[in-house]
Amino acid sequence: MPQTVQPAPMSEQTGRAARGERWETPLLTAGAVLFAVAAKLRQIGYFGSDIPRGDPWSGDAAAVLLPYLRGTLGWADLFAAHNEHRVVFTRLESLFLLAANGQWDARLEQVFNAGLHAAALAVVLLALRKILPRLRFLAVAGLAAVLFGSSASWENTLGCFQSQFYFMLLFSFAHLAGSLLAPASSKRWWGAQAIGFFNLFTMAGGLFSAAAVAGVAVYQRVFCRSRSPGVMALAVWNAALVALGLLLLPHAVPHAGADTLTLARGVTALGQIASWPLDRPALGILMYAPVLLFLGWRLVRPADDARTRFFFGLAVLSLVHLVALAFSRGGMASRYVDLAVLGLLANVLCWWELPAAGRLRQAQVFLGAVWLSFVLSGVWAQEWTSENATLRLQDARDQARATAIREYLRTSDIGVLRRAEPVTETNADVLASVLSLPEFQRVLPAGIRLGLPYGSDAAGDAGARGFTAEGAPALGNSPRGLPVLGTWSPSGGLGQGEFLSGVFRSDAPYLSLWFAGELSPDSTELALVAGDGRRVAPLAERVNATDRWVRINFENPGGPLRLAARDASATRWMAFSEPVETARLSWWAGKLLKLAPAVWFSGAAFLVLGGALALRAWFRGPESVA
Repeated sequence: MPQTVQPAPMSEQTGRAARGERWETPLLTAGAVLFAVAAKLRQIGYFGSDIPRGDPWSGDAAAVLLPYLRGTLGWADLFAAHNEHRVVFTRLESLFLLAANGQWDARLEQVFNAGLHAAALAVVLLALRKILPRLRFLAVAGLAAVLFGSSASWENTLGCFQSQFYFMLLFSFAHLAGSLLAPASSKRWWGAQAIGFFNLFTMAGGLFSAAAVAGVAVYQRVFCRSRSPGVMALAVWNAALVALGLLLLPHAVPHAGADTLTLARGVTALGQIASWPLDRPALGILMYAPVLLFLGWRLVRPADDARTRFFFGLAVLSLVHLVALAFSRGGMASRYVDLAVLGLLANVLCWWELPAAGRLRQAQVFLGAVWLSFVLSGVWAQEWTSENATLRLQDARDQARATAIREYLRTSDIGVLRRAEPVTETNADVLASVLSLPEFQRVLPAGIRLGLPYGSDAAGDAGARGFTAEGAPALGNSPRGLPVLGTWSPSGGLGQGEFLSGVFRSDAPYLSLWFAGELSPDSTELALVAGDGRRVAPLAERVNATDRWVRINFENPGGPLRLAARDASATRWMAFSEPVETARLSWWAGKLLKLAPAVWFSGAAFLVLGGALALRAWFRGPESVA
């Protein structure tokens, strides 16, 4: 007789559903964050460099790092203007990483900045989950993962000084969420007001979050007739922050080209920036139609619920950034893409909020899908251009930059830097004023440090041993101005031989060198020889790099060292550069970049699992949100 399976008690079913819902938000948030971080780590791994580009040499190195190394750093140095910005948090980050690492490493800062951007994404997603239905949150999490990891914002991803954008986004999201979603006078609410103050010292645009919060408070007071003391406190405090932010602007230092910006050019720029990623100024008004319609609707039909307040603030913030960019910069650049992403998210959220029913709702869904398809196709086109054109050019510029700086360090000829200004992106006199100082040379990144001389133990007989100067084929990248020895010859011969360097010393935890060819213990060897005769192999046991130079690392055993090489193969060749000193965190940053595929897979898995839980919960019944 068949047995009847009794259904689980209702309380048990409810408990299981609750457990699934409890995991839904953290899984989707973690998935989106990891997905975006993986995209940034991949980009840094392929195209990043430990050599700072442009502004960091004046804004970081000359302004705060040199005074820190000399023991003369003061508060005035941290708060000094950089163009129209007060980049205090960016400078604090540089100081912290320099002190912790012992080297000024742009790649390490790039990895750190990827974490900052991820934190900003996590803050906005956690805030949205409190006010969005689960299916909308699922869609927003997936879209945000793609947009926050976009290669189109490569200037911020690969520019260590660009952390100011990430600090501003992080503080802006936290400021809006705490001010507009937390109960008045709660700890989160008070913390948000402090964050709004700190935002003034990220960059000039940091005052816009205070403008958005003040705007929402005025909306609540005037249109919603709110008499809450908390609303008045928000309005007064954030208006004061806006005033303070304006006072902090160094008006005497306008941005390059700002004085020639006309009204017509500003309007054209407004359309261009608003239309990103399509870059069609005529479409700008259509791209921002959801935000404008939402604001108009809520002014006519006011509401004072948490969702309306947050979306209103996000819409105002995106519009203020849009107008400020257009009339202060006059056009779109890669470093502004992260602000354009803010605008896209605001438009998506506002479009869903617009009232519609029946066929009008169907039309709204259809038009939203068309709008989103254009956005995603535009993002894809921007990705392709960045990866296949712009970033490859930047990679070549990085190599030329390193070669020029190393040549200056060897010769002290400032003419080298003046001829290389297009690739160094820095005034030659500013660069020389930093590079010429011994205290700064000690903390230069590995990418531009002079190598530790590996002169042959028997002067002049390196060729007789089979290793010749520049004994490597012309590959796609170069050792960036470092001397090279190898067993390859232009005639096509693959030589054999042995090499033992002279004695050198280093206090760095790791030594790195550029390597090409094949490294295999059975026929080729490269090792450090310690003073007691112990041979220290590279951290990578086998290397196959016949088409490009790669960096390999050794742990430094300390004491007197020699570099030993052996090529006993008739079918293989090898070449290597002088070793350079590498700091510990720099080495760990390089290792982390290799984990990008695993991070991407984890993010995708979390998104899929969180999405499955969200869909299962949605099929079971409706939910209530704020």
